[in-house]
Amino acid sequence: GEALNTTNYNTLLDADFYTLKFVGKDAQNEVVELDKTIEMAAVVLEEDPIHHYSVIETNGKKVGYLMYNAFIYTETDSAKLVHVMQSFKEANVSDVVLDLRYNGGGATYMATLLASMLVGKQHMQNEDVFYSYIYNEAYQNYFKRYEGDDSPNLRVRFMPVPVNLDLSTLYVLTLGGTASSSELVMNGLDPYLNVVQIGDTTYGKYTVSVPIPHDETAEDTWGMLPIIAKSVNTKGVTDYNGGFAPDVYAMDDLMHPLGDPNEELLNIALSYIDGTRFPAPKSATLPKENVLKRKGGNAVLLKGIMTK
Repeated sequence: GEALNTTNYNTLLDADFYTLKFVGKDAQNEVVELDKTIEMAAVVLEEDPIHHYSVIETNGKKVGYLMYNAFIYTETDSAKLVHVMQSFKEANVSDVVLDLRYNGGGATYMATLLASMLVGKQHMQNEDVFYSYIYNEAYQNYFKRYEGDDSPNLRVRFMPVPVNLDLSTLYVLTLGGTASSSELVMNGLDPYLNVVQIGDTTYGKYTVSVPIPHDETAEDTWGMLPIIAKSVNTKGVTDYNGGFAPDVYAMDDLMHPLGDPNEELLNIALSYIDGTRFPAPKSATLPKENVLKRKGGNAVLLKGIMTK
């Protein structure tokens, strides 16, 4: 019953119960209230990071499609991700489309697990460097002195995994909220395979954070989340605060279900794979300084914490 303004809209969004009323236009094109209401109640929803996966056939090729919405680290989520890759392997997919358009990041362990299942088999078996950490001078020297240049605190390598797809090209779907561990996968894999990016410029978050709680009790009300390092791939690419610009710009398609071959971003990827389009190989270079972040990215980064 109140007009929305910049002061009261947060109160509305934070409510536990809602009554939604609807309006429409009459024959004279005037806005009128409709005889329709919907009651809604807020619930706690546990997100499944694997929103959708499928095998799509296009022009005689089998393509694995995975919409991955968050790098959540649990044994269950790890097993699910391995299961998806195993199903792609058993289906003999030749290409993979990784949909990270809504993925704001998460645990770097899951990023390493995913990348290890996608990268060329020899790089996984050799445990080549996926990415490295750069700390401040004191911390950097500490790890080198006590753990050596190959310290796991300095270099993160591809890990032995039960299934590897041995890809030479990876198609990644991105939007402005694609951040943190999502960008880490793209940047870390870029020196080893051709990353074809479709959609919009990513957010631009390459820093590593570690949560430090104020207390260990249930009465915790605050803590700290300091930036302690930044990530860099084996070609030295870091500081991409402007995000990664796509090879092909495309807007989010809200008219087709996610995973539908006719959905715009996925359709572009499939057209690359079946030979309609021919993407140029993308090298690991920094985007131009004038690449801008999309509005709303900060909200996504609330769950985009890169933790070790």
